[in-house]
Formats: sequence, structure tokens, C-alpha cells
Amino acid sequence: DVLIKTLKSRIKALEEENERLKDQVQKLHGKLF
Repeated sequence: DVLIKTLKSRIKALEEENERLKDQVQKLHGKLF
């Protein structure tokens, strides 16, 4: 099903973005503390 494939790729992209953001937050915390 095309819709499901699209949703899955969207979710994967969001999870990757989330990981990047977590990484940036940890780096910021490292600078602050």
C-alpha cells in the first residue's frame, strides 16, 4: 500500500531528525555543564 510506505518513510525521517536533535542537545549540555 502506497500510503503505508509513505507513512513509514516519513516516520523513519522523523526518527533520524529526532536522533540529530538529541545529539545537538547533548552537545549543548556538554558546553553548559
